[in-house]
Amino acid sequence: MLYLLTTILLIIFIIVKVNHDNGPWEHSCKVVKGAGISKKIDWKTANLSICPDKINGNGFYSCTTNYGEGTLLKGPQNMCEVHIHNFDDDIYGKKLKLRNIRKMDVPFKIVSTDGTQYGV
Repeated sequence: MLYLLTTILLIIFIIVKVNHDNGPWEHSCKVVKGAGISKKIDWKTANLSICPDKINGNGFYSCTTNYGEGTLLKGPQNMCEVHIHNFDDDIYGKKLKLRNIRKMDVPFKIVSTDGTQYGV
């Protein structure tokens, strides 16, 4: 009985993992080098070569990536970058896939060094 239960749980885990990695992605593009500003404040991000079509306006968006959960920041001049939670690998030049992109209500302002405001 324990063997059967273990096998069933293993099959469920494999199915969930495959669907997470191969699921219906909303956006896919290459990770490119950015200006390195986020790295200076120890908030590593993956800069997207192309912003998702679904993004309207500057601000923060939650998302799921093919590397884990993330926070997407849309800034001026069509700049988009994703901070992938609990992730520290080098993915320059690799493909980043996004789904479940949702606008976040951020109750504070973040002001960049050039005076651009993000959030509220």
